[in-house]
Amino acid sequence: MKGKKKDAGPTDKQLRVLLATYQCPTPFHAVRTRFLGNIAGPVGSPVQAIQALWGGELPEFEDEASAQALLSGLLDGLWNRLSVHQSKRHRFHLTRMNSPTDPLTFARYARVRREELEGFVDGLFGDEEAMDLPETAHNAMLHLGDIRGLFVGMGQFASDDDLLNDFDATVKDLVELTRIAEQEIHAAVVSCTQARRQQLKSGLVFR
Repeated sequence: MKGKKKDAGPTDKQLRVLLATYQCPTPFHAVRTRFLGNIAGPVGSPVQAIQALWGGELPEFEDEASAQALLSGLLDGLWNRLSVHQSKRHRFHLTRMNSPTDPLTFARYARVRREELEGFVDGLFGDEEAMDLPETAHNAMLHLGDIRGLFVGMGQFASDDDLLNDFDATVKDLVELTRIAEQEIHAAVVSCTQARRQQLKSGLVFR
């Protein structure tokens, strides 16, 4: 007889509603990448990561059950689902979005991607100004910094006449940058995970 399937926790859609209920200032797409950065990084704890979504303090709850529903939903649901991306076999994907069809959706696409990359950096570094990252992770973070800059520029470029004149080609560039960003994020996560495990074996602390 097969064992009972482990509860995967609330779906992303349910978590969006839950976060909206407590007026979380961090958009869900950035919550995902923040958590992934937290998982890869050496600092903080899951509870601290959740508090950071509200600027450092949890929102007010009506009762203990409400608090538990939010915390367990984010930890047993989203956090655990994202943990699988510490493995090379489980590629990470940014939030799925339809390809832009006009300047407005183009600007939104670029903004979401920028916020996702910023969320990952915030999650990985926490309160640290700098960190001694493994070489692969260090290089990946440099590339992500460049890509973030391109997303910023593209968002500002959304109303430019040149974009409208070659819209399809620019959309392809935006989508391709998304693919590259996913690769770099995953490379950073896997590299940090491997380094942390090696240092734990040797009794060192990954900082």
